[in-house]
Amino acid sequence: MVAATTYREALIRSNPPLSKPVYCASLKKTNRSGVSGLSRIDRREFSKGSRVHRLYWDVQWPIENCQSRHKKFSILKYGEDGAYRRALKARAAALKAISSQTFSPFASRGAGNNAAA
Repeated sequence: MVAATTYREALIRSNPPLSKPVYCASLKKTNRSGVSGLSRIDRREFSKGSRVHRLYWDVQWPIENCQSRHKKFSILKYGEDGAYRRALKARAAALKAISSQTFSPFASRGAGNNAAA
């Protein structure tokens, strides 16, 4: 047990936590938009008994306790380019707001990932 604890502490020291914006900006292998946290949504669904076409850019960013916020920008309302630009701007503003937070894979999920482990 002592060896495991020593190894874990050495691993944490050699891999300091990333800032949350740096972690959030890294592209995951499932990303298709080219921008982390930004997705183009094109779906058809039923609403109030009729079929509706939903077309928008969805932006998401992390908040405390492993939760996230979403904001949608309608392509029908703003146009493809306008909705995309608004989504990028919202994502940048959200990441700037969390710039002082850190992300550590070693931190407890219940701790909100704000403090280094």
